[in-house]
Amino acid sequence: MASFRVFTKRTATTRTAFRPRPPFFVGWEQRLIRINNPNTGGATGLCIDVHDLVLSKYAAGREQDREFNQTIIRAGLVSRRRLTTLLRAMPADDEMKGIIARRIKNAYAATASPRAQKTPKR
Repeated sequence: MASFRVFTKRTATTRTAFRPRPPFFVGWEQRLIRINNPNTGGATGLCIDVHDLVLSKYAAGREQDREFNQTIIRAGLVSRRRLTTLLRAMPADDEMKGIIARRIKNAYAATASPRAQKTPKR
């Protein structure tokens, strides 16, 4: 069984680590990002693709997840086209896909608005 480090610096196995649950991550294992460099101490980190992460947060629908996703979109870390492609491939029902599609649309609309682009004053 593979062993790897998670961000909390605890060793985990594929049985003990968080694993995305269907139906939201078809093919997620093939999209894992491997991190292995001199800073990892010989370990290989497996990181979920940011598009899978964003879609899972849209599916959860919590306020903190919407805020997180908005930050990711503003930073340009995800592609709307890629999110839409992965959403179409999700084996979720049409109602859930519609909810997620609206959340994506609203997030990109908010990011494009002049108000969303203002730098907060300190």
